[in-house]
Amino acid sequence: MLCRPGFGGSTPVPVSQRLSIFLETVISLLAHLRIQHIALASQSAGTIYALNLIAHHPDLLYPTNPILTLFSPWVHQSISGDTTLKLAAALPDSLLNNWNSIIGGVVTMGVPSFQASSTVFDNITNLFKNDQRQAKSRESEEKLAKGNYGVSSAVQTAVAKNMGKFLFEENTSGGNDEARLCLKNGPGTSWDRCEVYPTFVLKLKVEWEERSKKTGQRLQLDVVFGEGSDSMIGTKGMNYFKECIKQENCGEGIEVKISEIAVIDPGFSPMRELLDKVRAGWDRTRA
Repeated sequence: MLCRPGFGGSTPVPVSQRLSIFLETVISLLAHLRIQHIALASQSAGTIYALNLIAHHPDLLYPTNPILTLFSPWVHQSISGDTTLKLAAALPDSLLNNWNSIIGGVVTMGVPSFQASSTVFDNITNLFKNDQRQAKSRESEEKLAKGNYGVSSAVQTAVAKNMGKFLFEENTSGGNDEARLCLKNGPGTSWDRCEVYPTFVLKLKVEWEERSKKTGQRLQLDVVFGEGSDSMIGTKGMNYFKECIKQENCGEGIEVKISEIAVIDPGFSPMRELLDKVRAGWDRTRA
């Protein structure tokens, strides 16, 4: 996992350079680590970065086993119709300039029913509406904590609570421009190669049909949604993305697999389940 600009110890950059600097950073880091090829996975807003990475640098994927896994891919609110994100997009720019401080204060000071999330937009949503997740029974919580983390539910809850506090001890100013980029709020917030998903898929289809003819290997595209209606992009957004990447749109050079799991937010389900999904796709394409 790699911090995007303005998070952790990384240097903040203008929003217009977020994508390009991220791509440069990935290439430089992999070269420094002497890593030639990767299996790529992303979640939510990371979709924008992952799609641009394979568009600009497709050779980073393993030539004998190219795979991209997208968890709960991001869809712009103008398409998903999500009311809370439309409200977020209407926020004055001055408020977005301090969004990381607002969220940091909420997480570190504590607000009833607030949960630190895997993306900045879960925080936005939770400020506009109540958490839609149903509380699990104590017995099932204990079983889940023991099985996935090896600790009691109480310990796991305490760790999760403090995780948010430690997170906001570091630089989080990148969250302001991350919000702008995903909402396309203001100048310099283009999504580059994936500005329009259907157009992106068409170009990806052409490229990978040519590549597969040369290499004999198809791109494995695994897309994983949460069961039911995704909390960030809703049913409309999910159906839109599924329509964009359906097999006939992706052509013969890409093999598409769409699946659903109970919960895909790492704040509420184990990362192990997500990583197992990536590994399963990797093993399937190697078989």
